[in-house]
Amino acid sequence: MKNAFHLHLLVNAIRRDENFTTHIRLSALDGYELYEVGQLELPLTVAQHMRQRLAQQGVLAGQDWLPVDEYALVVVTEMNGFSLEDLTLMNGEVHYLDDNLGYGDVSQLTDLIEMSN
Repeated sequence: MKNAFHLHLLVNAIRRDENFTTHIRLSALDGYELYEVGQLELPLTVAQHMRQRLAQQGVLAGQDWLPVDEYALVVVTEMNGFSLEDLTLMNGEVHYLDDNLGYGDVSQLTDLIEMSN
């Protein structure tokens, strides 16, 4: 049952703060459109992997939000709570960035809503 709460979410923006902690904005798909479902802080190992992958494309994260949805960065996230009021993650943890996944693997918003019930 635990695997049912592991979601594939798309990273649509990234930034690092003054302490060099990496933060991301995550989206699910609503049909074919992106719907932002929350923001999370990345664990160090995942942040390094993501920054390395972006650097290969010539992209460096700064202190301002940088849109990166076009690079199809899909992370496996454990969802611990979801708010039906504003359709956002209440509790989540990024486990890893999966280099083998793309847009077609991103979870649908309806999946998140169903899991919250």
